[in-house]
Amino acid sequence: MNMMKFSRSLFLLFFVLLLSACQKNSNIGPIVLVGEVEGECPEIVVMSSTQDKMFDYLYPEVQDSVKGEVAKFELRIDSISDFVDLAVSVGEDVFGARVNVCDTMRMKFTPQGEGHYSVEYQGKTERESKIWTDWYDVYGYWGQYNIRPDRDPNMTFDDSMNKMLEKDSIFREKYKGELDEYYLHRSDLMLSFIKAVLLEYHFDDQGVEYREQPEYQALFKDCDLEDPLLVSCGLINRWAAV
Repeated sequence: MNMMKFSRSLFLLFFVLLLSACQKNSNIGPIVLVGEVEGECPEIVVMSSTQDKMFDYLYPEVQDSVKGEVAKFELRIDSISDFVDLAVSVGEDVFGARVNVCDTMRMKFTPQGEGHYSVEYQGKTERESKIWTDWYDVYGYWGQYNIRPDRDPNMTFDDSMNKMLEKDSIFREKYKGELDEYYLHRSDLMLSFIKAVLLEYHFDDQGVEYREQPEYQALFKDCDLEDPLLVSCGLINRWAAV
């Protein structure tokens, strides 16, 4: 009986020390992502990005990935500052997740047919995670796919640019008042990146050197070289080449 009381006391002490460590240094710690996929699931790819470290590609091990079973995976990322943003690729879809330091996000994926899934969130940052899912649909590679002239030869430069600006406007209006400075800044940089890509195709088709065009150069006029997001948004190499 005494041994049992001692074991419980030891566990309680460990829990209190762990909790106090997170509270004492609240902006540094681990995050945990727990996922479930109904039925046989494809490879799970998670792309993580923080405010100071961008684009780590992670491949969590999936357990019980057979037809009729619930496939499960768990991903832990240590030494996170404040929060981490995740893009979780499942089948043909990409879902966003924001997880705060010393916190856990649970995601449940349900097949919808033809490689597509729906998602349910359980965690403190459910709303932010839903916003990030929409963010990737607009600014991520998956969002750019349907507006780029190299993907659709019938789409003109004006068509592509107008469609991108429309998607950008709809996203910002939908989440007006909910987008913090980080959201807005990252969205601004990604919009500049997509404009740069579209201008490159446009001027290349005209046989003109796009780097010499004022419209293209203007996209990089206010770039801050100390901004780590320039790397993740693909602007740093283009800025250096202008």
